[in-house]
Amino acid sequence: MVRKTNKEHKDVSVQITRFKNEKSRCDRSDFLKSQKKKPSMPLDHLKDKEMLKNRRLQKRNVKRENQRRKDVSLAAAHHIEKCIDSLQNMNVEPSK
Repeated sequence: MVRKTNKEHKDVSVQITRFKNEKSRCDRSDFLKSQKKKPSMPLDHLKDKEMLKNRRLQKRNVKRENQRRKDVSLAAAHHIEKCIDSLQNMNVEPSK
């Protein structure tokens, strides 16, 4: 059995890496058709860049609005807690 030198071993690994990188990537529509799950949108919409951009923007706006609502409700709850604490700490003298 002949052992490969370190240089020969590196050459083979470089060739393998190049081969992996040169593999052609499949077309997007072929990839989408091969998916087992039903696509969330029709294929025509998934190929349309403008449609995808608008969809991402809409999702981003929905997330932003939900986060804003959550922040407002947390701030309101914190304010109410603060008011309750301050009212409990007040010393009110009975009127004569």
